[in-house]
Amino acid sequence: FDEFCSFYKMISTRRDLYLILISYSNQKEVLDLHDLARFLENEQKVVKSFTNYMRSPAGDIFNPEHNQVNQDMTQPLTNYFIATSHNTYLTGDQLLSQSRVEMYAYVLQAGCRCVEVDCWDGPDGEPIVHHGYTLTSKILFKDVIETIDKYAFTKSQYPVILSIENHCTVPQQKKMAKYLREVLQDKLDLSNVSVHECKKLPSPEILKGKILVKVELLSRALSDLVKYTKSVPFMSSWQVSSLDETVMNQILQLKPGELVRFNQRQLLRVYPSNYRVDSSNFNPQSYWNSGCHMVAMNYQTEGRMLELNQAKFSSNGNCGYILKPKFLQITKKTQLVLKIISGQQLPKPKDSMFGDRGEIIDPFVEVEIIGLPVDCSKQQTRVVHDNGFNPMWEETLVFNIQMPQIALVRFQVWDHDPIGRDFIGQRTVAFTSMMPGGVPVHLFSCSRQPKSSNSRGAGK
Repeated sequence: FDEFCSFYKMISTRRDLYLILISYSNQKEVLDLHDLARFLENEQKVVKSFTNYMRSPAGDIFNPEHNQVNQDMTQPLTNYFIATSHNTYLTGDQLLSQSRVEMYAYVLQAGCRCVEVDCWDGPDGEPIVHHGYTLTSKILFKDVIETIDKYAFTKSQYPVILSIENHCTVPQQKKMAKYLREVLQDKLDLSNVSVHECKKLPSPEILKGKILVKVELLSRALSDLVKYTKSVPFMSSWQVSSLDETVMNQILQLKPGELVRFNQRQLLRVYPSNYRVDSSNFNPQSYWNSGCHMVAMNYQTEGRMLELNQAKFSSNGNCGYILKPKFLQITKKTQLVLKIISGQQLPKPKDSMFGDRGEIIDPFVEVEIIGLPVDCSKQQTRVVHDNGFNPMWEETLVFNIQMPQIALVRFQVWDHDPIGRDFIGQRTVAFTSMMPGGVPVHLFSCSRQPKSSNSRGAGK
């Protein structure tokens, strides 16, 4: 047992933190009150009991205050980014995958506030939901609405928008309207909600607990359910326009300034191109940069783009709404200084070619800024050879950022190989959610699962 204790102490003690402890404690292995006060005043780092703190969520780079709603929620809807799902019902690709009501429960509990429902005529007069003209499976519209009713406000009380893509005939539209009224009941009742005299949209705060219906109007039955979120072409005033990424990219190239001004007065939804049959995701950052409110993501497809979306909406309690910055204002350039100190107990890459042969990894850290095109850049540390246990980098990376309000900071740890590199872990954080000082960066896998160990970065 003594040998085990000695071994555990050896692997859990970090050399970099131990040296800090010794420097503040006059060569002792404990900090008295005076030493601790001096440490807290000058550094904000430690060892031993503080190692547990550094490895805990409380010591993470992410600002804990941002785990709750911390932004003004009383402004018009047009002043917010809204977490949005595309083809919410699908579990995989756009051609052959399964449609499941459980996907609505999943995305709503993940903080999504705008879900998509593609409706078609079904047998026995029952409208169904699926991806039209494909081999995807079909689910009942009624079951979808019941699932939305159950999970709409378990994660966030702020309004949910139903983006209904309607392909039904009038009789089945009437059935859809019947289910919406019967199931959602007072969640649809907006009789006590009025717009301001200046005709701005109501705020997320006023609309708490409400479900808004956005649908192309083909019958009176459905049109009576729609308020504030009518689907319209890309020209009408303060309603909802929906454009695919191909059209949006053309607008961004030709008239970016007009697009920003348009987004200040009317809600705009951007969705993936029909050519993304594999349910891949586009890069949402360019659309956020221009103020697009609802950037629709395929939540069933994990990876870099969905991680950016998760980082974006994590900075306001993951409530599904993020207050937009004041675009086109004059901002002062911000400098981000990151000192990458060390890593601890980094795992071997999941899909490493030699992962089952006991090789030792050669880790390095890559830091990327994602934001305005002028801000986008990458830097990386040197490679530390044959040390995944406690690699030391002690390197400083400096970034100049023109608009930090919309910037994301992405940390990735890689294993260097002679033929390339293997992914170890990542963490993406909104710049505005980063904590200053000596803080650890707890790594996630692509599926947002915490890694068994952490890469540490210090200094902001």
